[in-house]
Amino acid sequence: MVRTCLAAWAAVFLLQPQPLWAAEDRQLNKRLTPAEQALAEAFARLLSNAPPSAGIRLVPGADDNTLFEQDGADADNTTPVPEDPVQASAKQDETEANQSAHDDGTHDDKDHAGTPDKDAKPDETPQDPVTLAQSTPGTATIFEIAAQRAALAEAARAAGAGPQSPRDIDSLDGNNLRAFGTAPPVRAMNLCNIHFHESAEHKGGEFTTFVGNGDGRGNGTGFAYDGTLSLDDLEPVNALVGAADRGDLQPGETIEIHFVYSTAAVSPGPTLEACKSEGIRNPHLRIEAVVAILVNDEAAADLTDMALLAQVDGYYQAPNLPNRLGVPVVYAGSTASPAYNETPSPYQVTWSVRPRVLRLDISSVARWLADNPFDETHAQGVRTLVINPDLLSPITY
Repeated sequence: MVRTCLAAWAAVFLLQPQPLWAAEDRQLNKRLTPAEQALAEAFARLLSNAPPSAGIRLVPGADDNTLFEQDGADADNTTPVPEDPVQASAKQDETEANQSAHDDGTHDDKDHAGTPDKDAKPDETPQDPVTLAQSTPGTATIFEIAAQRAALAEAARAAGAGPQSPRDIDSLDGNNLRAFGTAPPVRAMNLCNIHFHESAEHKGGEFTTFVGNGDGRGNGTGFAYDGTLSLDDLEPVNALVGAADRGDLQPGETIEIHFVYSTAAVSPGPTLEACKSEGIRNPHLRIEAVVAILVNDEAAADLTDMALLAQVDGYYQAPNLPNRLGVPVVYAGSTASPAYNETPSPYQVTWSVRPRVLRLDISSVARWLADNPFDETHAQGVRTLVINPDLLSPITY
């Protein structure tokens, strides 16, 4: 009853046609009483089904606009409230007039192979303030991410789903007790697929810096290496690496590489289908995860060497899989794909995630993407971090 009343009050308060904070002469922190602010924060936490430790709160921004801030899995992410459409329209008309006065009709086209122009200005079209959760194009608000997590929680509850991935590997807590057998060690399994994600999907170890919410579909989110790099490490390369609709890879970016193993009698190939056989459609799966920071350094690790395939004692293996990146965190989870942001993955996976970050030569990534048996040509997207304890297994190592 309390949750229902809270949700109803917050919905009226937060989604009214003219938000309380739209008045020009007053800031949000001056309009909300402590009780109202507490209720608004509780509503955001209610949407995400997150525990109190998730730390969702309302804070004033440095530019006197109020920002929403969420600690924990989405720490350091803030989303500005849409400005008044009348003022925004006036600003846009003025901007267009100025541009028209100075535009000589020429354009410097810097796009390459579909790669977005990184110097392009964001779309300044005024936003409709009726829907609080509306975001600027390509950026998901915390409310949209919270709604995805709420949908995932409900779908998982209805399906009786097992533990999900990715997760914070530094947190051992989990309430999902759906049990399945731990996969054998890699030496007794066949390596069936290798791919990687742009940014780390998991959080923990040396990769806890939150990249942002992204677009809610796997792009522009995840976690990054916490350390520092030299200017030489960050020197741009003279080629596009992994160019895709979301852009290309650059020195200084973090990736998470997945070496997928199966108990089925299979050989390496594209996608998860390569891990199944006609005789075994539900094999045990193990994913060995390596988080790497891309650097412009030929002396750094080489992906073509690390992903080299060989048969050892009758099993397909990656003999050069790194084993000096700390004690791996092993836990029961699922496959991790943005396709499962709102529905649970049905696959059961034994994860082994290394907590330290590997320095990886970005040029070697370009060479591997140009020639690999998995049809991988670019980085994959990132599933939103799973933070609901009911969707996580306990880590007991």
